[in-house]
Amino acid sequence: KENAATRILFFIPGKDLILMRTGIVRRIDDLGRIVLPKELRRTLDISEGDPLEIGVEGRRIVLEKYSSLSNMEGLSSLYLETLYQVCGGVPAICNKENVLAAKGCSISSTASIDAAVKEKIKQSKTWFCSQSDQLSVFPSGLFPIRVLIPIGPGEGRPMEGAVLLLDNGKPYSDQQISFASYTAILISRLLKEIEE
Repeated sequence: KENAATRILFFIPGKDLILMRTGIVRRIDDLGRIVLPKELRRTLDISEGDPLEIGVEGRRIVLEKYSSLSNMEGLSSLYLETLYQVCGGVPAICNKENVLAAKGCSISSTASIDAAVKEKIKQSKTWFCSQSDQLSVFPSGLFPIRVLIPIGPGEGRPMEGAVLLLDNGKPYSDQQISFASYTAILISRLLKEIEE
């Protein structure tokens, strides 16, 4: 019989639960806290301040990175559909892990987005493609991004994701970028309402 103390289950969005034996045992302190080892936090891209959802599966405790944006995926898809109908192009919405929805292209919602995209989201500023600064949704270079507009509750809290305008073979107009910005603002306000 295996010792449950040496097993940890991790949920990676778009993938099945993965059992990873670490051999690491941590004691719970008097306030009920445990410290996740630095190696695990780095491997799973868990940073200080990241929300984790705690669940129970049988007799196991499961920690999952929490994203308010992922929990409102249906509403985000509706906004994205509206953006697509109004301004065309190839818009997408992603959280900090993967693409939640896209229009005008067939894109994987289970593959992890490129680390550079995650970094741009953390910077909390609208990003525009240039000759010297190129970005793609995936590490393979698939789906080049022309504009990235962060989504998040603001007020010093980390960004949850972004509205992306993907390469469609021609430049986006100021009006299309404005519509994408309004979409990001609306979703951000909803996130703020949900968190309060």
